[in-house]
Amino acid sequence: MAKQLHSKQVALMESFTQQTVEINCTKCGKTGIQVDIDDYDAIKEFIRMGWRATQSNCYCPECATKHVKIEIEFPKPAWGGGMFGDD
Repeated sequence: MAKQLHSKQVALMESFTQQTVEINCTKCGKTGIQVDIDDYDAIKEFIRMGWRATQSNCYCPECATKHVKIEIEFPKPAWGGGMFGDD
């Protein structure tokens, strides 16, 4: 049997694995999924799609429009917002 370093196997398997981030609506049970993305970027994408959370619940976009009365304030880019810094 041929010997191989553990690190070589890890490197080979990386191309066959993917990270999946799931979110579940506590009202209707719908699941949202993001693939090959880290947790932070997945959360930003879920927010962009309309998912919302309160202290004790998480809502899909459909349930959020019915049960959540908040408006999200998105941060402004550090350079002022405009492509050339004039906004």
